[in-house]
Amino acid sequence: MHLPVILFFLAILIGLFILNLLIYLPIVKGYDLRKKSRRILLLLLLTMTMLMLWGEVLRRISGIYWISYAGNIWLGMLSINSLIMTINLLVLIFLRKVFRISTTVSFIIVVMLSAIAIINNYKPQDIIEFDIYSDKISEETGSLRVILVSEFHLMKNTRIGWLENTISRINDLDPDLVIIA
Repeated sequence: MHLPVILFFLAILIGLFILNLLIYLPIVKGYDLRKKSRRILLLLLLTMTMLMLWGEVLRRISGIYWISYAGNIWLGMLSINSLIMTINLLVLIFLRKVFRISTTVSFIIVVMLSAIAIINNYKPQDIIEFDIYSDKISEETGSLRVILVSEFHLMKNTRIGWLENTISRINDLDPDLVIIA
């Protein structure tokens, strides 16, 4: 295996470790967990992270997609958590007496934002219309209807009905040009 590939995977593992640490430290500090509870939390975090990594491997090798999907949800929660818990840790540095309250509020925010992200994943995409005028386009050319679509995140477990509905909504707009970003 080449050194750059090894360094790439090492960087991913270090990044995942830091993201999990941003969950682990506030919980341990905020709730003053005992040794047994710390081990259970550590086991849970490692299991979810390995679910994400092995889910991707299994998806590519054997076509098992639900583990990868659960792992992607965990990665999304880690991303949201990293921001909220970083803010929480900064609060805890300056206000040491509010460990439990600050950590609880942070987790409520993480759960709410994660739920919103999961719900938004299942609802139809928004359509926002803009009229753009330019002196560089002559009146003879007429108007041009351009549709820009983004954030598809198509995977093997993408629901066909959702994709068909999205394509139908695009076609209903009668575009001259469709750009997929």
